[in-house]
Amino acid sequence: MTLQRRLSVERKTFKVLVQKVRQKVSALVLSNTAQNVAEVAYRLGSAEISRFSRVFRHGHGVSPREWRRNPPQS
Repeated sequence: MTLQRRLSVERKTFKVLVQKVRQKVSALVLSNTAQNVAEVAYRLGSAEISRFSRVFRHGHGVSPREWRRNPPQS
């Protein structure tokens, strides 16, 4: 079964999967490295820090800087 068919069966899109992976990776990088927000944004494919921050806030409920200052305990 192709990826496209599997995604269709699960009613998901590749775009949504990529967004979810970027959210998880961005949270991990911010929690575990000293890279600044601009560098994290760039490495994850966002040319604009403001867009990265908006998307991060939408997915996590806090800004990337707030996340870094106070990461959730897992």
